[in-house]
Amino acid sequence: MRRTVVLAAVLVTAGLVVAPSASADPTPEPLCTWENLPTPPGVTGTRFVVGSGQGTYAGDAVGSTGRGAVLWHDGAVRWLGTPGGDVRVHDVNRSGVVVAQAGDLPVVHRADGWHALATPAGWAANRTALRVGVAGDVVGSDGARWLRWPAEDPGRFEEVAPPLPDSDLTDYADDGTLVGVGHPDFLHSKGFVRLPGGGWDALPTGTFSGRVGTKTLRGRLLLGYVGLVEVAWDPAGGYLAWGTIGVEIEDHNADETWVGVDRETGEVVVLPYGYGGVRSLDRTDVYNLAIDDDGTVLGTDARSGGPLRCR
Repeated sequence: MRRTVVLAAVLVTAGLVVAPSASADPTPEPLCTWENLPTPPGVTGTRFVVGSGQGTYAGDAVGSTGRGAVLWHDGAVRWLGTPGGDVRVHDVNRSGVVVAQAGDLPVVHRADGWHALATPAGWAANRTALRVGVAGDVVGSDGARWLRWPAEDPGRFEEVAPPLPDSDLTDYADDGTLVGVGHPDFLHSKGFVRLPGGGWDALPTGTFSGRVGTKTLRGRLLLGYVGLVEVAWDPAGGYLAWGTIGVEIEDHNADETWVGVDRETGEVVVLPYGYGGVRSLDRTDVYNLAIDDDGTVLGTDARSGGPLRCR
């Protein structure tokens, strides 16, 4: 079923008020057509994981040597394999640099192959989060420590002060902005952002003091949630920009088009920032959603486990 939903939201001192209204769209044109992404020969269970926003994607799959990494870059698909241990891909940049976890070890794949990322003693592999910047620098956290590995020397790391003693990395923007979530106690979490050259700033949430999360930073907007409300912040301006209850947002692009799942119908939907409405992509069986800057939507087929593209 294809429909259009118009959403409005205002921020008041007491918190967010979200008012949805729906109107039928009898003859909308399809926004895109779903197709399978090519996969390397001889592998199974290929799973799309992340996109760079610039037409480069990464994921993992099962090959003859175990679960390894897959890269879609410059119009071709490559099997990157594994440096040892099953690989779980975390991120990829527009140049095709992939960061992943191989067993308990954080690793990076560049043009010359896999490299181990040095870690301090006691690094918590079960909470590792890794992101790679446009220049190839890698940042990561294990809940207690945050590290930066310079592109020219993955065997060396620099300590990065975390926003709170217990905190997780969620994104690393091309300009060096860091985004994370701190956990002051079991019932509460706070979103934080650190602009280049600055310190950590807590993201505004009105009077809400429960669970706050951050997701992706693209262009000027940072996606996240405040309680059950999906929101966007402008980190540079320091204000809460928008909110909706009806859609669980998973990614957005630099043009401020968002992709997510309709909480009521389970359909994959896209929506522009502001009041432009929600458009269904007529699938309820796609997860791991991402969207490129050109509007191409990526995801994993829940039935086959294969990677999909809608363009």
